[in-house]
Formats: sequence, C-alpha cells, structure tokens
Amino acid sequence: MPPPPWTTGLPVPNPDVRLEAIGIRPYALPLRQPWTSAHGTRTERRGWLVQVQAAGVRGHGDCAPLPEAGTEAEAVAEGALRLWQARLPGQSLAALLDPGRQSPYGEALGVSLKTPSPHPSPSRGEGVREPADTLSEVLSEAKVGAQHVTLAGTPPGIGPTPAADFALECALTDLAARLAGVPLRRWLAPEANDRVPVNATLGTLRDQTPARVAAACQAGYRVLKLKVGLDAPETEIAHLRKLASHLPPGVSLRLDANGAWDYDQAARLIDQLNDLPIESLEEPLKFLEVPLKSTEGPPNPLKERMKSLEVPPKVPDWEALRRLQAQARFALALDESLHLPPPPMAIRDAVAPLLVDSFLSAGAPPVRRLVLKPAAVGGLRRTLFLAREATRLGLEVVLTSLIESAAGLWPSLQLAAALSSPIPQGLATSHWLAQDLGRVPDPERGHIWLGRDSGSGFIPLRSAESDASD
Repeated sequence: MPPPPWTTGLPVPNPDVRLEAIGIRPYALPLRQPWTSAHGTRTERRGWLVQVQAAGVRGHGDCAPLPEAGTEAEAVAEGALRLWQARLPGQSLAALLDPGRQSPYGEALGVSLKTPSPHPSPSRGEGVREPADTLSEVLSEAKVGAQHVTLAGTPPGIGPTPAADFALECALTDLAARLAGVPLRRWLAPEANDRVPVNATLGTLRDQTPARVAAACQAGYRVLKLKVGLDAPETEIAHLRKLASHLPPGVSLRLDANGAWDYDQAARLIDQLNDLPIESLEEPLKFLEVPLKSTEGPPNPLKERMKSLEVPPKVPDWEALRRLQAQARFALALDESLHLPPPPMAIRDAVAPLLVDSFLSAGAPPVRRLVLKPAAVGGLRRTLFLAREATRLGLEVVLTSLIESAAGLWPSLQLAAALSSPIPQGLATSHWLAQDLGRVPDPERGHIWLGRDSGSGFIPLRSAESDASD
C-alpha cells in the first residue's frame, strides 16, 4: 500500500523509542468576551490537553472540538482519546508516525495495513502518486474533515475524529521534533521561516469602534478580521464604511460571514464592498438544503431512517460562489464548505453534481482562497499537504485556529511557518482566552516569532502537565 501523500518525505524517529504513556486532561477555559458568529455564541472553550511521553521527553497537543467548524462532537472526540490512551502505550513512535499507516494510530486500533519501507522509492506504476490536477483530487487525497477513514476497532458511534486526530498528531510530532532537537516547523519543512505574519482577530463588526481599529493598526497589524452577517446588510455596510475611513494606507479588512447571506444579499454587498479596502470575504453564502426526496414512495426501513434525520443535508452553492467571485475585486474564501458531512448514501447520487469533489473536478475552483483549520482538516501533515497542493493549483491558503488553547495554537503556528506564506494567518487568537494551559504566543508588530527551541514551542503550566500525567 503506498504511503499517504501527506506523510512522505518527513523524518522517521528512532524505531527503538516507544510510547510510555498518554495523559488526557479535560479543561474549560473562559473567554475574555463572548465569541459570536452566524452559528451562535460561546463563552468558553472546552477540550482536553493531550500529553505523550517517550524516552523521558513529553509532547503535547490540544483537542478542542467545534462541530460548527467541521469537527466531531465532544463526546466522540473523548471516546477516541480514551481509546488511544488505553491502546497506544508500548507502540513505537516511528510506527505511530509511519508513512504506511492511514493515520498516526493505525494498527493499535486493529487496522491491518501493509507497511512499506520508511524510505519508499517505488518506480512509476508501483505506488508513485501523480500530481493532483484538480482541487477535488487534493481534497480526496487529504481526506479532509468528514472524509476521514473510520478505522477498524473504533467503538460504535465513533466516526471521523479530526479534532482528536489533530491533538494526537500534534503531541506525537512535538515529541518527535523534541527528540530530534529541532523546532517542529523544521521537522515538517527544513526551509521553514522563523516568524509568521498574522491578522488581528477583532470579533464582530457590531462591536468595533474607530478607536479599536486604530489600536490594532498601531500594534502593527496590516489585516483586521471581522465577523459580519449578524446585522442588516445596510447597517453593516454603513459601519464598514465608517471603519474604513479610519484605516491607514496598506491596512485592509478580512470579513467572515459564516454563510449568513442568500445570493441576492451577497451580490448587493459585494458591489458595495468593492470600493472598500477589503482583503477577502469568507463564506458569504448560505448552504443549499438538499430535499430528502428519497423518502417518498412505499415505506421501507431505509426510507424510515432517512425521515429520522434532524436536518436535511446541506451543500454549498458552487455556481453562485463562482459568479460572486467573478464580481468581487477581492478573494472569496471557502472554510466550513470544506468540512460539511457527506449526505446520506440514499440521496448521494441525486446530489452528486453539488458535492465538492464532483463540482471542483469539472473545472477551476469557484473562489480564490481556502481557509484551513488544522483541527478540522485532521492534522498538521494533512493540512501541510493540502495547503501545498492548493497553492500549486493557484489558490491562496490561510490557516486559522478554532480558538484553541496554546497547546493547539503553537503547533498550528509551526505549520504556518513551514508553509512560509506571506499572507497574514488567522492564528493570533490567544488573547481571546482569559486563561490558558501554558505559555502563549504573543504577536509583535503583526508577526509571531517562534523561537528556536525544539518541538512546538508549547510549555505547559506545571498544574496542567501534572494533571495530564494522571
């Protein structure tokens, strides 16, 4: 079996190093102010600090599910973490990160996979991957979000677990980089940068004043991100014009609508935004709801199960997005659209032309940018692969966080440094947490410097580390 494309070319740890223990500590971290989007409001971030240990060295990761952003539910994530905690100790670190496995915990869950040499060099036709020609092929190869393979041995009810996958892989790669004596970014890419440009994450448009915008500009940020789609479009346009009049030259606004508008609203707004310093607009459109037509006709068990679905399946309106991107003078971006769960098999054929793989394989992507959340994609290596391939296909890529703790933010920053993109990344979010699990990455003049310590850079508070060891 050829190695997954996102794992090839990465260092292989010493095969004699074995995992000694996995610690899992639940946490609830209050936010400094409510985090509001078109999906609702949160006042805290809940999750688990994951700690792995081998050869007397520890690595850390953060599992902080956020289902509205494309991850599994908290209960599903916890089930996966508890399973790995019981089954992974004693496994070789090299085997857990082996390129022949579909994820970093393969055979420990009962998966039988053929493991190739750590340094495969097959001839063409024997496992060499041809470069993907379309974004749909890239998404398929990277198994984004809900497309993850469900592993044998996973307890009933546990399906795709991107947030848990991300946490475990961060901990394992943090450990591997520390053992190798290199920063995690250089473990991922030897040519990685030492700093990452970041945008200011200001929150909702309705809460912004010229003074707050001026403070962000004085702090050195060149891109300011705002949540929109929460008030009437006319109100928001007037507010944006007022804020834009206070922006110095070279500073622009990154807007995130979280799928708030229908097509007519979005088209009218983009017409007016074209005259403002807008850097990009994420997810402008509501998703299409797919009617469950297969529930009609004579009753049978499958159709009865279809009727029990709480919400109709949703898909992005790709053709509408394509028209809006042609209209906009700035980049439109996909975010949540990359992580929608697939519709039930019973109606998948009927809606196939609307699904991301089928639509994008027919031509160029409908927008200019992808927003990738490593915890929703399912890991650092998958995200690195997807970002590189998307860039090769002419797309811009921005990494963002799920407002994770420092244990998740540090490895995401290391990943961003490995990509070496000049576009400001959405990873300056630690200030949203009133408390944290360890040392936080502090922005300076619109950049975050990563230092040269080995591993991810995360240093846990003593109380957090001791609790995770229990």
